[in-house]
Amino acid sequence: MPGAGGRLVAALCALSVCLGCQPKPPFQIIGVDGKEATLEPKVNGSLTEISWKRGRDKVAEWDQKLWFTPSLEGRVKLDPTSGRLTFVKLQLNDTGEYRAEVLVGEEYQCTFFSLRVLDRPKPPQLNCTATDGHIQVRCALDTRDAAQNITPSYKWKYQKSSKEIPENTSAILLEKDVDRSDIITCTIGIYSAKANGSISLKDCAPEGDAPQKRDRTMLLIPFVLIPAGMVGIHCLWKCGVCLALFQSTDVTEGAEAIPENQRLQEERSRHLEEGSGEKASALGS
Repeated sequence: MPGAGGRLVAALCALSVCLGCQPKPPFQIIGVDGKEATLEPKVNGSLTEISWKRGRDKVAEWDQKLWFTPSLEGRVKLDPTSGRLTFVKLQLNDTGEYRAEVLVGEEYQCTFFSLRVLDRPKPPQLNCTATDGHIQVRCALDTRDAAQNITPSYKWKYQKSSKEIPENTSAILLEKDVDRSDIITCTIGIYSAKANGSISLKDCAPEGDAPQKRDRTMLLIPFVLIPAGMVGIHCLWKCGVCLALFQSTDVTEGAEAIPENQRLQEERSRHLEEGSGEKASALGS
């Protein structure tokens, strides 16, 4: 049975273990789905064993041999020397609170982490306008990416010449006389993941000019075509009525002319017969 000194040492050791694992503000770690992330504990001394927990559940351990929970098997690495836990291929459901419990001598040293896994970024949407002697090109995040409240990095370049534009902003200004046949590419970076989008400078129109003109033209088309169509139909209808009346008049006049022709022929025949009769009478006498 241990003496009073032994019990005191045991109590002090137990106290150090408890004090060593008191909750502390966690280190914030952010990663991207499908990418890597590393949780590295602070260790003072040489560790003899290490245990990683997510909440209350143990997920990885080294105590002369490595062990991983099935959900992490093949996706994480544990360094027995430093206690570092590396996610080789993150998943969205890896988001959570983690704790490293490292045994150094007779003391446990604990480090807390809050891991957040983001969606991979989608290609940004680019648009541009020509205004005030410049061309402004804007690179807008996808709605889902914007909702993650993460500020991305921006890289711009000309596609034809591969010349980079030294701006790390969501919008840039180009000179108005820039080569309109070129294409501008915007690449966004969210931690270790990237996505890009592009736009042709020939699609840039003066602000508030060309798009509005196209819109007004489209609005005016029905108001021009419909009245014109109605006038055309009215004219065709009138022409059809006139043509019908004209044809009807021709038929009527033709019907009246036939008896007149017959009358003239009958009179001509009668005159010929009378003339023939008179000649015959003259010869007889």
